[in-house]
Amino acid sequence: MSNGRQTDGRAFIEEELADTTLPLRNVNIWVDAATPKTKKAFGIFVNVGELRKSAVTSAPFHEPSWPDDRSVDLLISLSSLHCDIEPGWTELKLPRYGNSETAEFRVVAAIGGNHQFTIRMYLAKQMIQLQFLTFDVFIGEAEAVLLGAN
Repeated sequence: MSNGRQTDGRAFIEEELADTTLPLRNVNIWVDAATPKTKKAFGIFVNVGELRKSAVTSAPFHEPSWPDDRSVDLLISLSSLHCDIEPGWTELKLPRYGNSETAEFRVVAAIGGNHQFTIRMYLAKQMIQLQFLTFDVFIGEAEAVLLGAN
């Protein structure tokens, strides 16, 4: 597992619109298995909030413009080649302050090796991309099961 690489959506959001009075928050991404295996489901989790020490990767969150809303809905998608991911996207409620809810994705990799995943975050209502992150997860080969062996 490696550090994430990030590209932001600032081209879509004017710098002066972001609320700079909010405390800094991070996009945190973590996995529920130490070494995920092929053909076996594992979880990838995402939230926005305080830095999570057990995260596969974390990056500063690009706060949207906050008019008078107490929260905004984000749409988060996860993708990777050679993986079945459910759901492919989900909504996440982001409060103006504090930690968001946690989004969960279930992943089954068809092949082993290093997999690059991409998370994209959008303002759900406007479908404006706030940012995206890429990160790597190593997927080990599932142990072979010998049938009829004594």
